[in-house]
This record gives sequence, C-alpha cells and structure tokens, in this order.
Amino acid sequence: MRHRDSGLVLRACDEITTFVVLAVVVVVGIPVISWMVVVTRGATSLAERFLDERQVAERLRAFTVAHRISGLLIAVVAMASTILDPGLHLPSAAYFLVLFALFATHTQLPLLVAAWQAPDPPVDDEEPATDGPEQGVSDPPPRVTDPEGRPAKSGF
Repeated sequence: MRHRDSGLVLRACDEITTFVVLAVVVVVGIPVISWMVVVTRGATSLAERFLDERQVAERLRAFTVAHRISGLLIAVVAMASTILDPGLHLPSAAYFLVLFALFATHTQLPLLVAAWQAPDPPVDDEEPATDGPEQGVSDPPPRVTDPEGRPAKSGF
C-alpha cells in the first residue's frame, strides 16, 4: 500500500512541475511576443488591406518560412512520439504541454520569422556613428554661408 501512494505523489509532482513550466513560459512569452509585434509593426497580425505592398510581401515570406519549419517540427514530434511512446509512460499533462507547445509554435512562428527578418532601424542623425574607423571623433559642424559665399553671421 505504501508503494502505491508514493507513485501517486510522484505522478502528482510531475504534473504540477509540468504546469509550472507552462506558466513560466506563458509569463515570459507574453512580453516577448508583444515586443515582436511592435518590431514588425503588426505585419503578421493586421489584415492585408491595412498593409502596403512591401509589408504584404514580408508577411507572405514570413508565413511561408514559418509553416515549412512548423510542418517539419510537427513531423519530427509525431515520429518521436510514435517511436518513444511505448517505452515511456509520460503523464497526460506532459502530452498536453507538448500539444500546447506545438500549437503556440505554429501560431507564433510567423511573428518570430518576421521579427528575425526585419531590417535594423535607421540610425538617428543626432547620435554619432560608432562603427566608423574614427570612433569618438565628431565631424566639424557644417559651414553656413550666405548666398554670396561669405560666412553667415550667427544670430547670437
């Protein structure tokens, strides 16, 4: 009788651990996904009528790449579960976690691909460039001249 009770306790701990991992992933995932929506400017979540041609092309490219990756991932998980399932006796919560992870991956992978392929934002004009050979050296201010080519008077 004692041996059966310890098995139930271990199985309950495994299920609790599974849901704790799920909760951590959700809590961390929400800010990350929100940041990626901002970076892509909603290109994967907005309707096509609100996007210009460039954004529609980026969206289609992201969805194409993402669905190829998620299709391959689903096939690998299906083959692995078919091969490994008879030997493993996983709790039902683990199966739920795997299915939830596959669903979340399939739905969010286009956003991840679009964020990954997004171009870098332009450099601000007021910040000095740091990747040139003369780091830390600022350019002299431009010379302001009047229409006749003479140095202009400052307004001070």
